[in-house]
Amino acid sequence: MITVFQRASLALLLLFAVLSSSIKSSAMQNQVPYLLTETVAAKDVEVLATLNLLERLSPRLKFSVVATAYLDALSILEEKGTCSEFFGGSEAATLVLNELITKLEESSIKEQDVAIRMFGEVTIVQNLRLNLSYRMFEKAFINTMGPFYRLGNGLRTVGRFRSSTREARALMLLHELAHLMRNASGDWLIPNDGKGSPAGLTLRNSKIIEAACRTPLAALKRKPHLNLRKLAVTGQSEAGG
Repeated sequence: MITVFQRASLALLLLFAVLSSSIKSSAMQNQVPYLLTETVAAKDVEVLATLNLLERLSPRLKFSVVATAYLDALSILEEKGTCSEFFGGSEAATLVLNELITKLEESSIKEQDVAIRMFGEVTIVQNLRLNLSYRMFEKAFINTMGPFYRLGNGLRTVGRFRSSTREARALMLLHELAHLMRNASGDWLIPNDGKGSPAGLTLRNSKIIEAACRTPLAALKRKPHLNLRKLAVTGQSEAGG
């Protein structure tokens, strides 16, 4: 199956091929040197594909740790394995995650153990091509006072991972994704665990996600960090802080 990155890369390669062909033809007609290379470095295409993905985020979050968490969660779901299978397959999971990301905004929520809160009018979406039914809440806030950003306030750990770490942030996004998607029986992948839910339910839900996604989540600790702001300015994709 072609991943989101691969689809974007193929589209960009096609565009460069068309431009290259047009400029080469013009250069031959006017007897001027042909300066545009006919091949585009795969690294450059990947940079452009990454920046294209970040356009889904609000401007405030585009180069933040939220963007890194989104790219991490996306890369996990694109891999074939128990995690993507838990969410009904890579194509369905990435489709819903990409829509969720467009809803995310920051907000200060007094409950410091709350990482992300989804609320408001609920829309049920039917995708006939994928035989997929999922829901989307009107709003989704990331708590600036919660474990997504802070260590030691509210939850000290998310699953087995320390709060505000790369692994924990990706797990938090996957947790919210599981609230939006159904299993084969038509039930939500995890039950609602917001206000008024039984004590400890949020933790139990996170452990369900972690059990399915433990290996790729743990691997994030060894994955180089991208400096997304530098990537946007210079097009250089080396790791950053």
